[in-house]
Amino acid sequence: KSGFEDAPQAHILRALQKDQYYISGLHQRIEDLAANALHRRAYGMEEELRMLTYCCYFGLTTLIGKQTLGEEYCDIMQVDGFRRHPSKFRRVCLVAIQCLAPYLFRRLASDFRTVPDADDEEEENAPDQGILLAAYRNIITGIRALYPYLDSIRDLHTALFYLFG
Repeated sequence: KSGFEDAPQAHILRALQKDQYYISGLHQRIEDLAANALHRRAYGMEEELRMLTYCCYFGLTTLIGKQTLGEEYCDIMQVDGFRRHPSKFRRVCLVAIQCLAPYLFRRLASDFRTVPDADDEEEENAPDQGILLAAYRNIITGIRALYPYLDSIRDLHTALFYLFG
């Protein structure tokens, strides 16, 4: 058994808050840089700039096996189920999920927000597709409902990674 103790939940939450603080500052600087370099074109790139911010922050910390600034502030570190530092594969997965998953989900959700709901007439014309159409509608409804909570879902994922590796 290694000498690592479980971090108290308060430390985990404080580390996440501290990371969000630094990420928001980094994001503001990246937005300013993009606005100066790209002028008007930067205004339509909010999601891409957000993804770039997360990739920079977690790529320069978690991906290379270092503590994030929030982890360092709270004196905690990520470990796997065997109380060892996470493998490179796990760190790559964490960073990919933290950076790419919210971006892809937001892009899909914004695409689905523009998809009109099918009317009942179409459903009557294709009775054998009724189950697929209902499933499609449920998926769209679920994505639309989760859209406002993406940042919280990402934070929850990070907390689960801290707790379970």
